[in-house]
This record gives sequence, structure tokens and C-alpha cells, in this order.
Amino acid sequence: MLEDLVWIDPAQESRYRNQFVKLNSKFFEDFVLYETSSEVFINLINKYAEKWPRWFKKQLKTNEKFWNYLTKKR
Repeated sequence: MLEDLVWIDPAQESRYRNQFVKLNSKFFEDFVLYETSSEVFINLINKYAEKWPRWFKKQLKTNEKFWNYLTKKR
């Protein structure tokens, strides 16, 4: 439940955090995807690009059509 997330310190309690996220991943995906201002999604993209640039680029490249769109010269 959402109130369970409040007491989970992600740095200290990764086991509980991971289990919570695993059980509620669909909810989180939809919650972020349909968040009106898209601010959360933008922040996530920026954090992934900053913290894990190689991994993030690799993930983007797995969708070849989207990667070509991103890298197309305009």
C-alpha cells in the first residue's frame, strides 16, 4: 500500500523497497505516465541520463525505430 512506502528508506531498506515496487510496478508506471505535467517523467529521464548514461543509452537503442528518430539529423 502507498502508506507502506512512506516508512521505507530506499538507502537502508532495499529489500522492502524492491518488494514494494515489484508488487506495485504497474501502478507506478501508470501513475508516472499519466501524471499531468510530465514533470516526474522528465525528472526520471534526466536522472537516468546523468547517473547511468551508458546503460540509459543502451536501453534507448533497444528500440531501433525510436533511436533512429532521436538521432536523425534535422
